Amino acid sequence: MIWNHKQHMRSRPKKHQRCEAQIAAKLDTQQLLADLQEKISDEEEYQAFKKRDLSAQEKLQLSITKDCLRVVDEFAIRSAKRQKEIDGLQEAKDYLAGIDSGEELAP
Repeated sequence: MIWNHKQHMRSRPKKHQRCEAQIAAKLDTQQLLADLQEKISDEEEYQAFKKRDLSAQEKLQLSITKDCLRVVDEFAIRSAKRQKEIDGLQEAKDYLAGIDSGEELAP
């Protein structure tokens, strides 16, 4: 087929329409890409925030756990001391009760 200027001029509007459609599709795709990149950025920022929050919560949990373990460990010691003090007070009470009754007290 021989190139014909008239045929070329007739097909030009169709080519122009296709070109415009391709440009529009490209712009839509670029906008979609920009939106997705923004969404990814937002999600990464949110994820980083959550990781920092998790780290803070883990530190708090560790601190609370240490405090609780210390209280549990000290409880037995404090309980034994308290019982010893109660026993001493009971002895003193019994001793004083013996004086009131007129019993002879050991030196």
